Amino acid sequence: MSIRQRLASFMVLMITLLCVIGGLLLVGGPVILSAFRQSIDSMGSLDAIRELKASLSREKSSLNRYLLLDDEREWISFSEASRISRKNALTLKEQLAKSNPEWAIKFFDQFEKTEKQATSVVQQFKKGNKIKAFEEATTIFEDVIEKISVLEKEKAEEAQQMFERSKKLTKSVESMVIIALAIATLLGLVLFRSLYRAVMTPIEVLRRGAMEFGKGHWDHRIDLKSKNELGVLADAFNVMAENVKQLQMQAVHMDRMSAVGQLAGGVAHEINNPLTAVLGQAQILMARLGEKDASYPQIQKIEQAALRCKKIVRGLLDFSRPSQTAFEEIDMHKTVEATLELCEADLKRARINVEHRITRSLPAIEGNNSELQQVLLNLFNNAIQAMPKGGTLTLDSRIHNDNLSLPERRKGAPPRKAQGPWLEILVKDTGVGIAKEHLGRVFEPFFTTKEIGKGTGLGLAVSMGIIQKHGGDMRVESAGSNRGATFFVILPVKNSIKKVA
Repeated sequence: MSIRQRLASFMVLMITLLCVIGGLLLVGGPVILSAFRQSIDSMGSLDAIRELKASLSREKSSLNRYLLLDDEREWISFSEASRISRKNALTLKEQLAKSNPEWAIKFFDQFEKTEKQATSVVQQFKKGNKIKAFEEATTIFEDVIEKISVLEKEKAEEAQQMFERSKKLTKSVESMVIIALAIATLLGLVLFRSLYRAVMTPIEVLRRGAMEFGKGHWDHRIDLKSKNELGVLADAFNVMAENVKQLQMQAVHMDRMSAVGQLAGGVAHEINNPLTAVLGQAQILMARLGEKDASYPQIQKIEQAALRCKKIVRGLLDFSRPSQTAFEEIDMHKTVEATLELCEADLKRARINVEHRITRSLPAIEGNNSELQQVLLNLFNNAIQAMPKGGTLTLDSRIHNDNLSLPERRKGAPPRKAQGPWLEILVKDTGVGIAKEHLGRVFEPFFTTKEIGKGTGLGLAVSMGIIQKHGGDMRVESAGSNRGATFFVILPVKNSIKKVA
């Protein structure tokens, strides 16, 4: 599982558990609150019942004492107790109106009847009917007090049940929340430990590997068995180390080739003096002997061979000199001819037949002859290496008068618009070809499919830079492996467009 997936799982788990806890609170909260409210209502009703019962008991006691003692203070106490009983009865009626309205109406009717009977007993007592008043007073409050006592017992049991229910619900929700939090904590610890092991251990391995790379140990490899993002990063580090190692070997090879180039220039310069002497002596002999002499043809061959060697040496000297920044008018036919002469021995050794179709009447271009010769030499050498068993190297040219849209190699840059006419040089071989997946990368610096020592991956990149400097472009076509390749060098004809510096 990748680190991203682990983090996503962790977040999903936490959100799910929070939703579960929130759902428990949302569902259980109102239920608990309702149970508490019912319990409070029951307790309120129970208090009202008890207050009414107490006021009725006081009212009964005051009435009995008044009838026995005929004391006006007891009459006042009875009246006050009656007033409080009425108030408590109204309060109880309001509280029971929703839960038990029928019982409340019947009870209030009985209460009113009892109050009237109590008032009637007092009036009889005041009229002198004391015995009848005593007889009626003993039973006036019995029924209503009995009913209120039964209601008190029921409400007490109901209040207790409501309290126990709310208490039980509270404990249940609390237990479920605690269980959910415990599960979240446990799973969170497991996921955190998994994330820690998936991140910190590989990071330490990457740190040690980076330190080894920093010491120049490019053969070191970071071995991470995990296939997550850090494993991909480790693979990228390993690829980078391999690329740096290849670049290091290529740099050594380039340095060696640079030294060989300098040596070749010096050797060519030293060979030039003996060749001048050989050529001079051959020409003196030819002048003395004359064309009729039997040795004249042999001496003439010596002169031609010396001239050819001198021309090749001159080409090497011109190629090895630093490039001049100034552009001049160039005949590309002559430049191609001069470059072919430098490669003639390699072409014969590789058994490569050259089909030279470039016409002599090419329009002139403006550029640096040494740099353009370097481009052609690189293309010829690539063609020779692409045909190890021999083949055909075809050179051709075309003239385009249309305006061109030259692609800009920098990422995101728009194409360059340029006016014609254009000169196009084609270099085609019948060699190993270029795989389709490599066609888009052949001009990238350090990209090469050749073995170490046979290529640096810079030749085509440098050639592209030179051609773009001249205001042109390069492209390549290939039908695939073992089907050859064709390189196109596009250059503006003199005065057609401005040079790109």
